[in-house]
Amino acid sequence: MANEAFIQRLLLRYNVLSKRKLTYSVRLVDLMVAVPTTIVIWHAYGLGKTIRYLAGLSLALSAQRAFLSGMIHKIGTEQSSLADALTLSRGANGAVLAGLMTSGIRDRKGVAGWIGWLMPLFGVTDWLDGTLARQAGPTRLGGVLDIEADSWLTLWSAAGAVAWGNLPRWCLLPPIIHYLEPLLALMQGKLPEGGGRWWYRMIGASQMALLIVALAPINWKQRKQILTALSLPVSIGQCAAIIVLLVRKLQKS
Repeated sequence: MANEAFIQRLLLRYNVLSKRKLTYSVRLVDLMVAVPTTIVIWHAYGLGKTIRYLAGLSLALSAQRAFLSGMIHKIGTEQSSLADALTLSRGANGAVLAGLMTSGIRDRKGVAGWIGWLMPLFGVTDWLDGTLARQAGPTRLGGVLDIEADSWLTLWSAAGAVAWGNLPRWCLLPPIIHYLEPLLALMQGKLPEGGGRWWYRMIGASQMALLIVALAPINWKQRKQILTALSLPVSIGQCAAIIVLLVRKLQKS
């Protein structure tokens, strides 16, 4: 009961500040992500790397906003809540990783490595925004944002894990072909949706666990060999699961 009361107060406070407008959530999340990471990278790596970081970050955030605008146009305007802000933060974390990719910084055990590792770790808000959404009232837009924010974060986590985490390039394949799912849904006039059976969610969780381990700013004996050995069955399993899900959706259409 105490937790529920706290959540209700938190939601009420956020609703008053934001006036339940999604634009407030977008601007707040962008500022909270862009400002501190830019300052830290500038201090650690200099102006040139920072400009390249900001270029990638800005492009990724712009892509998120374009997707968001498209979904609002398709669904219609809905009232925003704190759950949407947390969901958007996961997408913004993916944008930070995109910025690190374009910066050219490959410093897994340094400042950039710690930033890159923390971004997927902050994805634990996934369980929290679901709780908040149930309290505030779930929306169609919130459901779409939830799954696509996870996909965006996974894609750029995989890119980072390949670029500076010693994972083989085939680990990029599952998060890339995953985008066939929302593409198929949109082509059928539907909205992208998440979920799936327990085995599908378990395989997805194993993929993210592998990425987090690869991005971790620590070394251990035979690190590259172990990661490579683990990545093959995880990547094959994830690709197979996506293909099975796509075939079933095509059969139902």
